[in-house]
Amino acid sequence: MRNFMDLRPLFTLSFWLNVHAPFLTNREGFVFFLILAAVVIAGVIISLSANKRKLGRYVYLTRRKISNLLLSVGIVSLVFFFFMFERVRFFGARFWFLFIFIGAVVWVAFIFRFVKKEIPALKLRDEQRKQQGRYLSSKK
Repeated sequence: MRNFMDLRPLFTLSFWLNVHAPFLTNREGFVFFLILAAVVIAGVIISLSANKRKLGRYVYLTRRKISNLLLSVGIVSLVFFFFMFERVRFFGARFWFLFIFIGAVVWVAFIFRFVKKEIPALKLRDEQRKQQGRYLSSKK
């Protein structure tokens, strides 16, 4: 029985650093395209559903960052997938997807940092400004 996709080569360096554009079978190419299209569609849906008034400022900012990540990674990956599909030697190479993946992981780390460190600091700053505003006279 033949497996759907053999994942063992994904863990070798020679697989990722090969400059020649790989040949995609119809099934593999279609599945890969569906995954990339789903990433772009998810980014669009999150972008459209992020309403600043309903969600609040901080949830809106977080959703916007996630939407930007998904849209950027999805569109850039689709461009490189097109080059891979057309068998362009350099731009269709697999290492571009490795770079995109590493960049996405770093981007997700920055989003987590924003949620865990910057949002509480922003909330504290807003609360301090609100407390300070009580004692300041308003302009008339």
